[in-house]
Amino acid sequence: MLGLGILSQYAVTLDFPRRKMYLRRGLRFGAPDRRDLSGLHLLLVNRQVVIDSVDVDSEAERRGLKAADNVPGTAEWLFTIRERLSQPSPDLVIVCQREGRIEITALELSDDGTDRTER
Repeated sequence: MLGLGILSQYAVTLDFPRRKMYLRRGLRFGAPDRRDLSGLHLLLVNRQVVIDSVDVDSEAERRGLKAADNVPGTAEWLFTIRERLSQPSPDLVIVCQREGRIEITALELSDDGTDRTER
């Protein structure tokens, strides 16, 4: 299984009849594969971005984000959202919909491995 971090480095051609995939170096070839700093795992379900799961003891869990929350966006936004979640940010705002209500949460994303909630 290949993720978007790897595939985004290539121009991909799919040959369905022969069941083959061809990869050619793309503009992002060699770019580091960033890791998510939020603890969110997102999926595209019926053309909507949905939180599939939240890592235990992650920034997203501490801020109250939950599996099944809908995040406004489309398939085109999913890669952009994942990119933003992998960059340090003192106040990344996440807007989601839960049971018909709009929830707004600010995440503190740090790549130094420290827990900012204890500072």
